[in-house]
Amino acid sequence: MTASNQVTDRAPAEPATHFCDALRAEVGGLWQATLEHPFLLEIEQGTLPDEKLLFYFIQNVHYIDAAIAFNAEAAAKAPDEESRQFALRLLDFGRGEVPRQREYVRRLSETVTASFDTGLAPTARAYTNHLRAVAAYGSSLDLFVGLLPCEWTYSEFGSRLAPIVRHPVVVDW
Repeated sequence: MTASNQVTDRAPAEPATHFCDALRAEVGGLWQATLEHPFLLEIEQGTLPDEKLLFYFIQNVHYIDAAIAFNAEAAAKAPDEESRQFALRLLDFGRGEVPRQREYVRRLSETVTASFDTGLAPTARAYTNHLRAVAAYGSSLDLFVGLLPCEWTYSEFGSRLAPIVRHPVVVDW
């Protein structure tokens, strides 16, 4: 149908590629390097030491705490109810994830004898500071785009790794 409700024989034009596919294509080398990061390869191969996994989960608790605050700000700045509900769902997910991540820390702490500084590592500090700055000064669009890389990568990592990991904490994660 056209704007005047007339039927046409033409099918709607399909974009040659989806927007996300176009973005991914532009950073193909960087994306491939991300997929080949030693941390992910060691998880995939079952060779990641528990010490590294424990450190990761400690840092992830800090990140998720910042993401919860970020999503609260996104909900407050949301331009409409649908956007607000989306941000609140992410906030609720984070609130449920923190206890799970803390449980992974507890479980791994039982087997790791090395002691760890539980404060923010420099990379986690930089990323959480970035989230806090975007939350404080960004527009609603900035906030909704701000977590996209994290959500996108974790979704793909999980899909790729879930069928093959064997470490009990990673399996539960």
